[in-house]
Amino acid sequence: MSSGAASGKTDPIVEKAKPSELRAVIEAIPKPLAELLAKDWPRGLPVAVNQLIEQALVGEQRTVEELVERIGRRWVVFGYEDDLLCSFGKGIRTGLGVLEELVSASKCWGANLDCEDGFDRRTESECPRCAEQREERRAAHADRERPSEHPAPVEKPTPVPGPYVPEQRDDAVGINEEQRTRARAALRERIRLPR
Repeated sequence: MSSGAASGKTDPIVEKAKPSELRAVIEAIPKPLAELLAKDWPRGLPVAVNQLIEQALVGEQRTVEELVERIGRRWVVFGYEDDLLCSFGKGIRTGLGVLEELVSASKCWGANLDCEDGFDRRTESECPRCAEQREERRAAHADRERPSEHPAPVEKPTPVPGPYVPEQRDDAVGINEEQRTRARAALRERIRLPR
């Protein structure tokens, strides 16, 4: 007798995906990624992968065919194929992270369960909630790009100091006018001022 039955409560029925469905999705993993995962997980994929697939099949109510199509589409569109296979690709750091990205639910901005990467899977048209959100982001970006009503502050140019010319001091003791004239001439010879 389960603990729920002993307390008078019944356990909720948890729907599970069929093992054949899980196998079909795992077999749809792109071959290069499957090989990478086999190196990292030689004894088989972790249980978390089955749970992720089960969440997509049962929680999101996707068919095996829809999930297989999602994996294939994202493999190419998200650029993982190029990253792993091209000589100039950046590579894949963690195969499990890529698999999670390929299988997990769309990141619909409006939480539309029928959204499949920006398109409503039932109507096969653009997801209205994603479209609204995209327009709001564009408008917010345009507002940031629009010049403000206040003019930008004008920076004052940094003054460039001229050549040092000692100022004439009347309190200099022991210097006569002839010595001052020679000192000015010597200074002018060292510093050629533009005319």
